[in-house]
Amino acid sequence: MALAADARVTPPATRAAGGRFEQVDALRALAALLVLWFHALIRAGAVDSPFAAVTARLDVGVAIFFAISGFLLYRPFAVARLADTPGPRTVAYAWRRVLRIAPGYWVALAVSAVLLRMGDLLEPGPLLTHALLLQAFDPARLFGGLPQGWTLTVEVCFYAFLPLFALVMRRLPGGARAEWAALGVLAVVAVAWKAAFLLTAADPSHANAAIELLWLPAFLDWFAAGMALAVATVVAPAALARIPTGVAWGAALGAFLLMCYGLGPSGISLFGASTTAAQALGRHVLSAVVAVGLLLPAVSARARRGAISRVLGNPRVLWLGVVSYGIYLWHVLALELIDRSDVVERTGADPYAVYLLGGTALSVLAGWISWRLVERRALALKRLVPDRTAPPRDVVNASDRQSAAASSTSPASATQWAPSSDGA
Repeated sequence: MALAADARVTPPATRAAGGRFEQVDALRALAALLVLWFHALIRAGAVDSPFAAVTARLDVGVAIFFAISGFLLYRPFAVARLADTPGPRTVAYAWRRVLRIAPGYWVALAVSAVLLRMGDLLEPGPLLTHALLLQAFDPARLFGGLPQGWTLTVEVCFYAFLPLFALVMRRLPGGARAEWAALGVLAVVAVAWKAAFLLTAADPSHANAAIELLWLPAFLDWFAAGMALAVATVVAPAALARIPTGVAWGAALGAFLLMCYGLGPSGISLFGASTTAAQALGRHVLSAVVAVGLLLPAVSARARRGAISRVLGNPRVLWLGVVSYGIYLWHVLALELIDRSDVVERTGADPYAVYLLGGTALSVLAGWISWRLVERRALALKRLVPDRTAPPRDVVNASDRQSAAASSTSPASATQWAPSSDGA
C-alpha cells in the first residue's frame, strides 16, 4: 500500500544528523533522573516532608521510558507497513535488543552483587532468574539484584511482543485506521488488566499488591502511547506540528500535578503501598498523559523551536540522554553505597544534598563509565547481524535523506555520542 499524500515522515528539521529524533535522548535523561531522584528523595526522608506528594510521583519516569521505547522501536515497523516496504529483520532486531540491554545490565548486576555482598546470587536459581531478567515473575526475587530490574523485564517482554504485533499488522488491511484501532485495543487491554487485579484485591486499601500488575499487559498502554506518536509522525506530521510545545508540556504538567494532589493521599508508589484501585488507575492513565505531553514536541516539527527545545537540544543534555541507561542501572547501587557510608550521620550533612547531589553525581559518573567501557563496545557488535532489509529508521525518501545529510554538518550536533534512533 502507498502512503497517503499527507503521510510523509516528520520534516527533516525535527531530526538530527543521521536521521535521529535527537531530543528524545534528552527525554531519556529526564526519565532516568526522575527515577533516580525518586529513590534519592525517599532515602533522604522526603516521605515525611512537604515534598512527599511530588516525590511519590517521580516514578513517572518509568512511563516516559516505556513511551520512548514504544515510539523508537515501533516507528520502523509502522513506516514499513504504511509504505509497503520491507520491515526490520527479526534476527537483527533481536540482536540489537540484546546488545542494548544485556551487557550493561550484567555488569551492573555483577558489580552490585560483589559490592553489596549478595550471596544469594551465587546460587544457580537466583543467578539465572536475575541474569535472564525473570525476577518480575518471582515474588521472592522481585526486588533482589537490581531492584529496578523489574522494569527491564517489562521492556524485554515488549521487545518480544513487538515483532509479533508488527507481523499481525502487516496482514491487516486498513492503513493508518488499522494502526489506530490496534493501538486502542492495546490500551484497553492494559486498563482492563490493571482493573481486573486492582478491583479484586483482597485489601482494597492496598489494591496494587498483585505481582501481575508489574507484567507487560499492565503497561501496554504506555508503550502504545509512544507507538501512536510513531504512527502520527508518519501519517500526520503537520497535525503534530500545529500543537504548541507549551500546550503539550502544560498538559503534562497539569497531569503530573493532578497525580500529586488530585487523587487523594499521595503515598509513595512502592509495590503494595497504600493505594486504592481508583488512585492506581487514575495515576496510571495520567502517567501516560505526562509521557505523551513531554514526548510529542520532541518528535514533531516544533522540536527546534522555543526555550524548551533549546534546553533539550543542548549537547550536554543530549549527552546525559546517551548515558541515561547507565544512570538507570547504577543509581540504586550509588544510593546504597551512600547509605552504607553513614556520611550523613558522621558529618551532619544535609541528607537532601548528600542523596540528591551526591547520588546524581555518582550515578552520572557510573553511567558514563558504563557507556564508554561496556555499552558502546557492545553496540559496535551490531554489524555482526546487519539489518539490510529494513528501511532507514527516520528517513524514507530521497529528499529527506539529502536534508538529513545536510543537517549532519551542524557543529552543534551531539549525536556523535549517541546510539541509533531505533533505541539501540
